Amino acid sequence: MKVGIITVHFVPNYGAVLQAYASAAYLRSCGHEVRTIDYHQPDLAEVYRLRWKFPPPLKHWLRLRRNTAFVQGRLPLSSTRYHDVASFARDVGDYDAFITGSDQVWFTGPVQGFDPMYFLDFPAPGKRKISYAASVGGTTDFGPVTEKVRQALSRYDHIGVRDSHTAAMVAPLAKKEPVQVVDPVFLDDFAPLLAGPAPIAGPYLLVFGDFSGPRAAALQAVIRATGLKTVVSLQYPCADATHRIAAPSPEDWLRCFRHATFVVTSYFHGTAIAAKFERPFVAIPTPGRRIKVATMLDWMRLRHRCFLEEPGPDACAALAKERIDWDSSREHLHARVERSKAFLRQALA
Repeated sequence: MKVGIITVHFVPNYGAVLQAYASAAYLRSCGHEVRTIDYHQPDLAEVYRLRWKFPPPLKHWLRLRRNTAFVQGRLPLSSTRYHDVASFARDVGDYDAFITGSDQVWFTGPVQGFDPMYFLDFPAPGKRKISYAASVGGTTDFGPVTEKVRQALSRYDHIGVRDSHTAAMVAPLAKKEPVQVVDPVFLDDFAPLLAGPAPIAGPYLLVFGDFSGPRAAALQAVIRATGLKTVVSLQYPCADATHRIAAPSPEDWLRCFRHATFVVTSYFHGTAIAAKFERPFVAIPTPGRRIKVATMLDWMRLRHRCFLEEPGPDACAALAKERIDWDSSREHLHARVERSKAFLRQALA
């Protein structure tokens, strides 16, 4: 089957590009002919457009360049780039099915708004419309676009969502019952991306997220509790880090997690990858990420590793010392992954 994936794949965000890679890799392993439709949402593209200034933002430029190289080299991109539904309409007939997701494709707040491409809101007679691990992100009310969302969802054949918040938001509007599925990063082993040495020799604590200001005390407590002397910060400046890797390639980003001794992160995909590679971790998500991180960890029986409020240093230290039962977590994760794969097989049967 010829499958077109419409997702947020073109931004310099490691979770975004890796979930796009994993979606395509898994579907191709099932024997489908897959294309990541190279849709650049205009408002998002403008937000991430590099603006030259002095001094030049070299680390941002390098991160953008490395993520773009990954997307162009690793994703099965469509031969045409699209910027709106009208430009894509002429090529709808090239596909048998469309999948939107993963990530926050159904966020209808500032910048992105209601985007017809991400809601598959375009004529496609005889084609299947599927969402996989779609998320509304921080949207709490579709407001003036509620009817547009309702009409778009009514034309889906299968609806898979990433978190309980998204399920609750779309269930009253959709004709199909939403099914909660795992993020695509759990569908693929990333084997081709993991070849190569560890980025840092010896044991190290990995930090991914902004832990400056009031959050610094939480990080410092974890560092003391683990006793790790080497602290590696990905992307963000960190006063407590001994090393900073400001603009890793997506491959290097993955390897940083794979070889870490302990992980502290505020990000959804930082938490997901730490759990996937069974790296001990503490998740301290920012308010807009708390629900989706907690939902993901809930079905791995690891929700207690995520703070839903700003934690004190003592609580962080205690959690850092607590052993994770990876056998139990692995069992529950495997069951959810298999159900998620079954969802896709049925949707594309």
